[in-house]
Amino acid sequence: MTFGLLFGQAKSDKKEILRFALNDKLMVNCQLLIVNCYA
Repeated sequence: MTFGLLFGQAKSDKKEILRFALNDKLMVNCQLLIVNCYA
């Protein structure tokens, strides 16, 4: 995968990538909350 190809795909899949990033953030936050609550 060249950078140009990657960038082109990132542009077209921006919403998808943002959604994945948000999901990752939410999952990490939830895991931290769970760990903090039950620690």
